[in-house]
Amino acid sequence: MDSSMPNLMNKAELSKAFFQAPQQWLAQHSLSALSVEVNPHLLAREQALQEKGSYKVKTGKLSREIGALKKAGQPAESLIAEMKGYKSSLKDVEATIAEAEAAITALLAPQLQPKPSNNTPKPEQQLAQRDIDYSALQVELFTEALKPACEQYLQQSPQATLYHQPGWCGLIEQSFGHKPHYYVAHVGGEVVGVLPLIHLKSRLFGAFAVSMPYFNYGGPIGETEQVCEALVAAANQQAANSQLSHIEYRCLQPLAKHPGHQDKISMWLDLPSASEQLWQALGAKVRAQVNKAKPHGFTVHIGGAELLDDFYHVFAINMRDLGTPVYAKSFFQNILASHIGKANIVLLKNSLGQPVSASFLLGHKQQLEVPWASTLKKENRTNANMLLYWSMLQFACEQGYKVFDFGRSSVDASTYKFKKQWGAKPVQLHWHYWLAEGGELPQLNPNNPKYKMVIWAWQRLPVWLTKILGPPIVKSLP
Repeated sequence: MDSSMPNLMNKAELSKAFFQAPQQWLAQHSLSALSVEVNPHLLAREQALQEKGSYKVKTGKLSREIGALKKAGQPAESLIAEMKGYKSSLKDVEATIAEAEAAITALLAPQLQPKPSNNTPKPEQQLAQRDIDYSALQVELFTEALKPACEQYLQQSPQATLYHQPGWCGLIEQSFGHKPHYYVAHVGGEVVGVLPLIHLKSRLFGAFAVSMPYFNYGGPIGETEQVCEALVAAANQQAANSQLSHIEYRCLQPLAKHPGHQDKISMWLDLPSASEQLWQALGAKVRAQVNKAKPHGFTVHIGGAELLDDFYHVFAINMRDLGTPVYAKSFFQNILASHIGKANIVLLKNSLGQPVSASFLLGHKQQLEVPWASTLKKENRTNANMLLYWSMLQFACEQGYKVFDFGRSSVDASTYKFKKQWGAKPVQLHWHYWLAEGGELPQLNPNNPKYKMVIWAWQRLPVWLTKILGPPIVKSLP
């Protein structure tokens, strides 16, 4: 095997670590290019797992009903026949799960390399190999006493995103006034999983919770499925006690026994060590589009709080044009001041020194994400947006990041195609829900037909007014 291949986990470790956070595992081991081949099998496995959970519930219910009928001396043949049908379907589903896992293992097996016994395991491998007695597992809300153990766990865990940091809950509370609940799973003070959760409440949309709102990632992370289930159970119980309508878990891995949807993806690009290599890897069409912007005299500026006013000017106009309420400027001020992750602003100015295109970047570990990017519509003809994105990618390479996260898209949407042209690969997002009894999946998104008239009206408001009206509304739009 090529000695340049990464020193990865063996097959026994694969099912324990890979299936907890498959996309992050691939990115951690520089194998994101395999996502295209792996994702269909992951999706088949997830759907089969959900079906398995459904059949388990049905067979459990039937078993109780059959027992009650037999106890009462009544016939139960029809229910027994129905039970046999469900058990047969359950076997088929379990076979589908096994086939999907075998197919994934076959794809990854050529990349697996045995670890020499004298090598020190990587941090994420140490995490997966710890000998812990989970019978003593406890879940409780975050306290300062647990902070050091939380920080150590989050630093080592390959599943942990920026938004799993306890400080991010505090930042959202500071910016929007929402109450955070940060659940910590530990065994004798040794942290083995976390779940950040934000409770939102408004007259427009009622009371609900999201992990995590305003961003693409969240949900429970843990060393085992048992840990994740314990974290979710604690959050679900609290939601029921608080009479919330639902919880939305924004996961990078499937969450068993919870309904959801997979209609959104993130787009990730593996980065070389030098921007020159990336430039050569881009297609001729993309390079030509970037070059088309250069004669227009744009200047590129990269920094922090000193660029916030110019960023917000472009961002607010773009949000108005999209028909979307804008965040308060203080939200971005709080992010820059918090130093949770590495925040930067990339700004393009025209030859008159006016801001025309801007983005807000968040870096965490080896990944750089662009949650917000905006370009004034009048600059579409100049390809300023292409130069903005190239400037971000160039910056990411220079800063030593290994992955660039272009953000969320729907498959085959225009934003998906834009990101794909840069070489980015799709990473499946799994958004799952706990629903109050009788509840339905929420539809808080701009594609909901009942919001179309509101969007149309918002696009016709003056920008200064949207800066006043937007923040109180958008705080309830996760």
